[in-house]
Amino acid sequence: MIRKNRILCTLFIITALLLVTSCLKSAMTYEGKQVKEENRIAISEGGPHKSEWKTRDLTLDYTYTRKGGNLALSGVVKFANHLVNGYIALVDFRMHVHFTDAAGIINGGQVVAISGHRQEIENISFEKQIELPEGAVSMVFSYRGSADQGGRNEGSWMGEGSDWDFWTTPTR
Repeated sequence: MIRKNRILCTLFIITALLLVTSCLKSAMTYEGKQVKEENRIAISEGGPHKSEWKTRDLTLDYTYTRKGGNLALSGVVKFANHLVNGYIALVDFRMHVHFTDAAGIINGGQVVAISGHRQEIENISFEKQIELPEGAVSMVFSYRGSADQGGRNEGSWMGEGSDWDFWTTPTR
């Protein structure tokens, strides 16, 4: 009886971990979520195609070239004045590109720009070669970051001041 209970308990724990992992992956990737039509950026064949994507926190100047199922994407993330002038460092920053099918459902994506921990707030350039997911017809960007007002003392970050969390999701 004890062995049977131990096996059942182990199976329950494994099932719970798989369920939690699946939910976290879905929440982190936005896969399966729908993007409003006005937020989708159509991915045209050929290129290079140049454009700008702007939010309250940043401007992304980007260029892409599509050749069949492959996308060459490059860009420069330029942070807005309220971040550059109001904070001394990025605690962290990640920008993603997400791809949608014709119905606007996200079916893949990846990180395109990332900052180092406690990096000075400055432009971030990136260049990516991406294999598009099956049926991808548009893209949308998202980001999440945190900036710090803290001070320095002999080269170490003291964490004094306040942090500012900023983000944009692809489904807003």
